[in-house]
Amino acid sequence: MGKQTTPQQLGKFLCYVLGRHPDEFGLVPDPQGFVPIMDLLKVCAEEADWRHVRRAPIEALRLVLPDCPIEINGEQIRAADRTHLPCRLPAAHPPPLLYIAVRRRAHGTALERGLTSPHAGSVVLADQTELALRMGRRRDHHPVMLTVHLSRYPQGLPGFEQFGDHIYLCPDLPASCITGPPPPPAHAEPAVKKKPVAAVQPKTPGSFILDPTRSPVPPSQGQHGKKGGRKPKRQPPPWRS
Repeated sequence: MGKQTTPQQLGKFLCYVLGRHPDEFGLVPDPQGFVPIMDLLKVCAEEADWRHVRRAPIEALRLVLPDCPIEINGEQIRAADRTHLPCRLPAAHPPPLLYIAVRRRAHGTALERGLTSPHAGSVVLADQTELALRMGRRRDHHPVMLTVHLSRYPQGLPGFEQFGDHIYLCPDLPASCITGPPPPPAHAEPAVKKKPVAAVQPKTPGSFILDPTRSPVPPSQGQHGKKGGRKPKRQPPPWRS
């Protein structure tokens, strides 16, 4: 059985994650404060005290708690009280190095062409490698860590924003700003594994081979000769006559 928590405890945890410090967990709500429920469940799975939480207990809070701290709209969820939710602000003094963990399939493309958000949002960067790796593992079990050098970013940091204390956002990221490990060769041939040579075993270990042409019954010594012919009948002695 997983760890049991009360609805009140779960409600306080969700209120903190969704309404106060989502940046600590690598979550970036949309302008209305919503995040995908699946992203929230991944956050719960990463927390030792909340990895047992599933969607059903979260939805049940609306029926159990009189002042429910969450609002659900389809596949989206947000905090009911968003007065303490951080806002996106222009990044005035970001750290010189930021980090992002990308999927292995996007590794080479990121180093060659840079990064662009696939949706209408922004590229999400973290100021800590641990947080960047945490976000990257939600898309790939073994992401590749890349470093972003803001000294190489276009002067004035156009479109660069800060969300909370740990998250930074930009519309796109030129390849000149990104460094990381080199991608594997595109046409690298996999190493051929040698098959182990099996030891030669006897066909019939511990036995003998039967000869189908051999008669199972030996020839009678008194009826047949060496060549298989019948011996002449022995004459009775003269004293019997």
